[in-house]
Amino acid sequence: MVSLEKIKTYNKQELLFCFFLFTLILPNIILSFTEPYSILSSWINILLPLGVYGFLINLKCKPGISFLLLSPIIFINAFQLIILSLFGESIIAVDMFLNLFSTDMDEASELLGNLLLPILGTLAVYIPAIVIACFFARSEKTLPMRWRRFNRIASLSLIILSAVFIFLSKKKDNTYQIKKEVFPVNVFHNMKLAAKRVNELRNYKKTSESFVYNAKATHTLSAKEVYVLVIGETSRACQWQLYGYERETTPLLSAIKDELIVFKDNMTQANTTYKSVPTILSPASAQEFSDLHKMKGICTAFKEAGFHTAFISTQAKSHGYIEFFSQEADESYFLRLKYPGRRIMDHEMLPYLDRLLHSEKQKILIILHSYGSHFNYQDRYEKEEAIFKPDKVESTSRKYLTQLRNAYDNAIRSTDRFLYDVIDHIRQMNGVSAMIYVSDHGEDIYDDDRNRFLHSSPTASYYQIHVPLLLWLSDEYKKTFEDIAEIAMRNETKPTSSHDVFHTLLDLAGVETSYKKTSRSLIRTDYEAGVRYYLNDYNEAVPIPELDLKKEDRQMFAKKGLAWQ
Repeated sequence: MVSLEKIKTYNKQELLFCFFLFTLILPNIILSFTEPYSILSSWINILLPLGVYGFLINLKCKPGISFLLLSPIIFINAFQLIILSLFGESIIAVDMFLNLFSTDMDEASELLGNLLLPILGTLAVYIPAIVIACFFARSEKTLPMRWRRFNRIASLSLIILSAVFIFLSKKKDNTYQIKKEVFPVNVFHNMKLAAKRVNELRNYKKTSESFVYNAKATHTLSAKEVYVLVIGETSRACQWQLYGYERETTPLLSAIKDELIVFKDNMTQANTTYKSVPTILSPASAQEFSDLHKMKGICTAFKEAGFHTAFISTQAKSHGYIEFFSQEADESYFLRLKYPGRRIMDHEMLPYLDRLLHSEKQKILIILHSYGSHFNYQDRYEKEEAIFKPDKVESTSRKYLTQLRNAYDNAIRSTDRFLYDVIDHIRQMNGVSAMIYVSDHGEDIYDDDRNRFLHSSPTASYYQIHVPLLLWLSDEYKKTFEDIAEIAMRNETKPTSSHDVFHTLLDLAGVETSYKKTSRSLIRTDYEAGVRYYLNDYNEAVPIPELDLKKEDRQMFAKKGLAWQ
């Protein structure tokens, strides 16, 4: 191995200058091929940063010093390369910064422990560059003045040429913005937006304190009423046996499928938990998401109507709207906080469910927020429960696709057993009751040539937005409200949205409020989802037909017979 002392004899500051410049511009080059830029935008994305970096490195006579002073850019570049290795496209999104804010250490360690290859690949680019910069920053040699003069002129020329291209781009497309099109300017813009959203969260209690549903109960029953909402995690419909998957991933639910109403064409409104779950638990759909900070969650509506409410979760507190909505409940439990340092399974919520079912309360709303199929998949079920093998995932790469799929399918089976047990416990109560299950979002698992993995990407995919939605009604509920099951079954094949759960749950329980839209209730004859919307990274509600879905996604929509709306 060549020692640093030997390398020093080849000390050419001009070569170092070019090397450092290349490592800085590398993400821009890749993004110009992966992003849907116009030709002009691609050139701007390379030439403008190239000119700026060249000018900045040139400010010091030793390029190693300038390179080290650009450490924030180096960090962003490294983060960007990891994102590209996971999703194959996209810049660092607003949602990704917010995920850093809302993710706890246990969840982060699970993920980072399995991203070894992407991280090592990125480190292989930037660690040597940093080491070399540190070493040669101490060298006595400097850039020749003639080189620095030439580079100053070249850098300014690139910046001027970029300015011309920007003018032409704006003339051709008046929506063109540097803050959205040029890396890393767009990343700093996203950081600013993320900081703004965090500030909204900090002021939530103040901005929502005057919110009221003015909710009233319309059911006048002597029987006990219990309504259970189970929120799944990272569960995609295409890998559920109930949705036509060839593997037996939901054998228990399939055995009672005559009791279930399975909404086949359901789409989430966001591919991140901290955005999708609030659209389920509040009146804020994708179109009203900007008003979320002024609203309270569904527990408040039920409490106003005289219900006892409980929120039970196997997830960590998210420092966001989910946590705020959970605090509105009469009872709130986060099992990962109660039992720190150990793996928590969704089945551990069942004793809490049982206690509530057998309590003296006559009207109850129970929300179970599960951890479902969240990565690392093999940690979502007990080792002895593994049916599909091998399921040991060494690292996140296509090389381990078989293991990833097996582990994910085993996690779905664990959800199957959990939901079956939830239904069984409710059934034994012999009351007027209903259960709704909906997953927050899906997941990419190296499904096609795009080699996409995980979720929360700035651009959605079929696998991230098509999620399961189930409804179960007790015999007592069907007897009391005779037409409801039949009406819901007629809506089973209609295009639905996860936000419909909010309106449906209120309707099932007979809770009246001006925030309930009966046309979005799955148990109404006039139900109509209309155009379905998706909440993009900038919190803009985009109609699904207008999403930048690729041909692979459109093919899956067609294959599954899903409505393009």
